[in-house]
Amino acid sequence: MLRRRASSFISNANKSLFIRRPGTLPIRLLATAPGTTASQPSTKFNNTNKLDNKIEANLTKLSIALSNLPSSESSFPSVPPTSVTKPDPTNHTFHLPDDLSHMTTSDTLDLLEYFLKPPYNHTLHPYYFSQILKSATSILDSRLAINKIETEMLENTTITVIGDLHGSLSDLSSLLQTISPPSPTNIYLFNGDYVDRGLHSVEVLSIICCLLISSPNSVYLNRGNHEDTHVCKAYGFKAECNSKHLNWEECGKFFENLSLAHLIPREYNGGALVVHAGIGNCDWKEFCSISKGDGSILKSGILEDITWSDPDFTVSGIRSNEIRGAGSFYGGDVVERILEDCGRKHFVRSHEPRYNGVEHVELFDGKGFYTVFTATDYPNFEGCNLAGVLQFNEGGEKNGPEIITWESEELVMTSNDVNETGYDNGLTCMKSKLLEEIFLHKGERRGGGERSDES
Repeated sequence: MLRRRASSFISNANKSLFIRRPGTLPIRLLATAPGTTASQPSTKFNNTNKLDNKIEANLTKLSIALSNLPSSESSFPSVPPTSVTKPDPTNHTFHLPDDLSHMTTSDTLDLLEYFLKPPYNHTLHPYYFSQILKSATSILDSRLAINKIETEMLENTTITVIGDLHGSLSDLSSLLQTISPPSPTNIYLFNGDYVDRGLHSVEVLSIICCLLISSPNSVYLNRGNHEDTHVCKAYGFKAECNSKHLNWEECGKFFENLSLAHLIPREYNGGALVVHAGIGNCDWKEFCSISKGDGSILKSGILEDITWSDPDFTVSGIRSNEIRGAGSFYGGDVVERILEDCGRKHFVRSHEPRYNGVEHVELFDGKGFYTVFTATDYPNFEGCNLAGVLQFNEGGEKNGPEIITWESEELVMTSNDVNETGYDNGLTCMKSKLLEEIFLHKGERRGGGERSDES
């Protein structure tokens, strides 16, 4: 796989280009100047997202209620841990090193290449999936709930914040092409919501875990609201694991060991506090004292606020999030206070799709508020939004972090039809007229025309 840094492609903010690398998906790389965003979304885009947010929390609450009833979730057999044995080396499945502590970035990219071979339905043997989760969980276990990113302060080091991926293997592949794989000078911070909705959540989670195992000092992970056992039951990840005969129980242990927030050092554009969704009604001391939590984070106070909340800069303070029915709404004054307390210049979250991949709101004294979303055409290639990441640069205190966005192509499953595999990306109960028409303007951006803000 040809790897090349994104900066070599985006020196001119007025240019965009299509890049195709041998054996990879086409991506359209777009440049945006630091601290700015491009065209604005339509009213339909924003309103549909708000309605989707409300449905999400309600489905999760329904999942919690149903968990107390006799199970009738799936006809697929779960894989008991005792039945997971090492695969026969003579078969044609993909093989990982016997000792995953010796795993390299090259091994991870080989696995990604295996997943990307048409018809895009290649999966790991249950033994390897189990070993990957155990190894990744072991690394995460030693990390704090509020964790600091440690770097070697090498010249030209960057820290890239990646937003929601939601099972989009094509966007994860595009990320590795665009930014290049993790290394001591190329730090990755994944900001939650790796699974659910998309058709390749198992593969996305496997690659992220392998990146963590092969580069433990260069990869950091936050927990999102979809790294929750009840949410995964409602939105498809559990059904996907069962359909691929993978051990679901170990995913819950992995979720519980994820950090809830990360601090980016001040040497990188003034530093940042990075959480999946937001913050609640607490001071910095209370925020730093929280623990990681258990398998479910809904109705768990500060943990719920961190993973479910949304900003509302039209008001001050904290109030109930009546749209989602979970988490809180928080104003710009709350963000400014928490940034003052933690001594950072920027607040970064994900959790909501953004038309341009990244949205920037300028706060007082040059401080910035960013929402980062990395799954294109969300949900599951029905939408029209770009993917985006936010890149912090060592020694770049005077300028804001760099915004990088792109488009990528859908992976089409040409065999093992979705209905036959028994999962459908978790949207069955939402595929009413609402989601049938959720983004009727899909394709307008690719057609080259400017979008109208009219709904």
